[in-house]
Amino acid sequence: MLSLFASAADSADAFKTELNRVLESKDWDGLLALCHTEGMTDYDWKMAEAIKTAIFDGRSTEGMQLIELPENFDPTFIHDGRFFEPTTVPIGLVEIKSDGGDMKIPYTILEGDYRLVATKSRSLNWEGPADHPLGISVMGQGFEKVDALATWNVSGMTIEKKLTHTSTNFNGQFIESVTIISENKDVSLQISVFENGEKIYVSDYLKGVGELSYQRDAAE
Repeated sequence: MLSLFASAADSADAFKTELNRVLESKDWDGLLALCHTEGMTDYDWKMAEAIKTAIFDGRSTEGMQLIELPENFDPTFIHDGRFFEPTTVPIGLVEIKSDGGDMKIPYTILEGDYRLVATKSRSLNWEGPADHPLGISVMGQGFEKVDALATWNVSGMTIEKKLTHTSTNFNGQFIESVTIISENKDVSLQISVFENGEKIYVSDYLKGVGELSYQRDAAE
């Protein structure tokens, strides 16, 4: 395992120059040296090795810039019974443009040095069934004018998040609830809930001011 501070980049320009170099030269050790990796487990290092080919896929870097974190940025997720989170708090994203598509990686500044932020994980000790595909769709007009909140269970953990897109897909055990609150008369929206690619619920339309909700049957 490499030192957390094996490579230093003490300015934004030096950071971008070194990152561009390691990407263009496919220097895996150089890329890891730019990362903050504190807290990564053996599982996380194996996952990092598994994505090496995807990172060094032959694309040519065409541009790079540091950008602010988007609103509602949430880098945490749960997969295969493990909770994933950044190794430290990101302050922004490195946006990398290439001929094969764009890529965004969180970064931070620690003790004056710019660092890519890696991902660490911990086991949730989940012994139940494997998570499966779930989905929420909110169709109609005026989604951007309402508050939409969903709660679901993934690997035994309850997640509650604000919905920022009309269609959201993820893996989990089940969707507990979906709630839409409107204070705008120009709204016309409908909730659909999916499990394993099949639609299991469709609501009536919420028209104008009011509340629309889906609640999972506790007996299921």
